[in-house]
Amino acid sequence: GLSTAVRPGFNANGSNISVSVGEKLELNCSVNTGDPIPEYSWSFIPDMESSRSNHTSTKKSSGEVVKAINRSTLIIPSFGVAFEGTHICTARNVRGNSSIYFRVYRK
Repeated sequence: GLSTAVRPGFNANGSNISVSVGEKLELNCSVNTGDPIPEYSWSFIPDMESSRSNHTSTKKSSGEVVKAINRSTLIIPSFGVAFEGTHICTARNVRGNSSIYFRVYRK
């Protein structure tokens, strides 16, 4: 029941990732705690926007999202400058939500 529900907790902190243009990018987001099993969502803050204005707009990640029971993977088949920025994975359940940040930049 809800009495045993646990807020999602990640088994990794976010990381900085450098990718070559044209390379495949895979970001794995998995939780080691979370009951009931959380729902995942991905969003993205482009670098170009954060440097251009003070407010950052968060977009839905434009990659392919592959869902498994206890994790979510964002796949960008061919990395380009448009994907440079901060990709955010949020895991959410009845107890709350947690986010993990992946800072992705070009090699």
